[in-house]
Amino acid sequence: MQLVKLRLKNFCQYIDSEINFSPYMNLLVGQNGAGKTNLFRAVLFLLTGNAGGECNKDENIRLLSDVNEPAFVSGTFVHKGHTYNIQRSLRNSSTF
Repeated sequence: MQLVKLRLKNFCQYIDSEINFSPYMNLLVGQNGAGKTNLFRAVLFLLTGNAGGECNKDENIRLLSDVNEPAFVSGTFVHKGHTYNIQRSLRNSSTF
């Protein structure tokens, strides 16, 4: 299974970001605090519903986001020629 695309909306420091992955090798480079580890935490949350370590969903919502804005992680995967889209919300859907 290959992760093709990852979208982060109000997740940690990401306001609304979309990352497209190569089918080969991908390299994450950045200064401390740039969000590299949070990308891995986003994938973990997407696949398992676990936000990582002692964190809960609320701790991963971007601090400056409006309570009426959606906060989620979504991803597109390809496996044996089939495309699968997964999305997990960080906020109760009744709030937006």
